[in-house]
Amino acid sequence: MRNLACLACLVAASAATPATLDDAVGEYPALEGSKAMAVSFSDDPVAFNAGGHATAAAAVKAALEGCEDAREETGSERPCEISRLNDAKASSSVEIKAGSEARHPLFMWRFQDGESRLHIVGTIHALKAGLYPLPQPIETAFTEADHIVVEADVVNVEPATVMQAFANFALLPRGTRIQESLDDAQLDRLQGVLRQLDIDIAQVERLKPMFIATQITAARLAEFGYQPNYGVEAHFLLRRGNRVIHELESFEQQFALLAGVSMPDQFELLVDTVDDMAGIEPLIAQLVRSWFLGDDDEMLRLFEQYMIGSAADRALLETLIYERNVTMAAVIEDLLGKPGNCLVLVGAGHLPGPRGIVALLEAQGIRAHRVMSDATVQQQPSGSNGSGQS
Repeated sequence: MRNLACLACLVAASAATPATLDDAVGEYPALEGSKAMAVSFSDDPVAFNAGGHATAAAAVKAALEGCEDAREETGSERPCEISRLNDAKASSSVEIKAGSEARHPLFMWRFQDGESRLHIVGTIHALKAGLYPLPQPIETAFTEADHIVVEADVVNVEPATVMQAFANFALLPRGTRIQESLDDAQLDRLQGVLRQLDIDIAQVERLKPMFIATQITAARLAEFGYQPNYGVEAHFLLRRGNRVIHELESFEQQFALLAGVSMPDQFELLVDTVDDMAGIEPLIAQLVRSWFLGDDDEMLRLFEQYMIGSAADRALLETLIYERNVTMAAVIEDLLGKPGNCLVLVGAGHLPGPRGIVALLEAQGIRAHRVMSDATVQQQPSGSNGSGQS
C-alpha cells in the first residue's frame, strides 16, 4: 500500500482565484506543493484552487475559505466541499447520492408490538454537509419519537468523563512512546502522514496505536468534510428537545472496547492505516453511497473486502461489531415491551447480515417492516409485527 503523505513543500502559497469548475480542473495539475480544490456543486458550480502549501491540511483550509467567499458572491446555495486533495479525487455529495431519488429500501426497520412502536435506523457517524437532507421517513420517525436510543451520547457527554476515559484507556504505559515500537521505516511513514494532517507526533506519541489510527482516520476524513457534527446521531441529538435519551453503552465502555484489542493487532492496524491513506476516502464514500441506496449486500461486501483482510481487522470486527450486536439486540428486545415511540440509532454496520441486529431479533421471533424511501411513517395496527417492506 502506498503512502500518500508527501514531503512538506516550503514554498509560498500560490495565488488562487475563483473559477468555473472546468477552468479549475484544467489549472489544478500545474499547482505545486500541497494543493486542494474546493467546489460548490450548484447548477453553476463555483470552484477554488489552492496550491503551494506546506501541508495538505493548510491547502484544504485555503481552498475551502476561498470557495466559501466565492459562493457568497455568486449566491450558490450548496456548501463547498473538497473535490481534490493532492493526487486524490473525492466523490462529491451529488455523486454519492445519485440514484437515491428512486424508490429504495432505507437502512431503517419498524417494529410494532401493541402500544410499543420502535424504529431502528442504521447510521453513519460522520457525514458532510452536502449530504443533507436525510430521507424524509427518518426525519419523521425522529419527529414522532418520545425516546431516542443511541450507542453512546457523544454530544452531551461531560468533558470530565471524556478526559477520565482517555486517561484510563487511551494511553500507553507510563514512560513509553509509540516511537519505541516502530521500526525506522514505519516511524518515517507515520511522521509523514501526521505532518500532512498538521499533527505533531508529540501530540500522539503517548497514545495506544488504536487511538492514533482512529485519530488519523478522523483527520483524513475531516479534510474531505466528513465531520462527526454532521453524523446522523449528532444531527438528531442536537435537536433532542425534551426527548428522553437512552444509551446502549457508556462512553467509558466504548473506550474500553478500543483499548481491549490486543497490542499486536493495534500495531498492525496503525501500520495499515498509515500505509492505506489513499483508501480512506474512497471507502467512506462507497459506504455512504450504499447507505443512501439501502444496499445491504454492498455494505456487507465492503466490510468483508476492507474490514477482514488481516488478523487485526478480523479481531476488530468481531469485538466492535458482532459481539456488541448480541448485547444491543437484547436491549432493543426489552424496549419493545414498553409503550411509546422509540427511535434507535446505531451504526449501519450493526444491522444487516446473518449476524446483524435485525437477524438476531428475527431469530427471537421479532419480525420487522423494512421502511422504504417513499414510505409514510405511521402507526401500525396493534400487535402487527409481521415482516415486509413499506
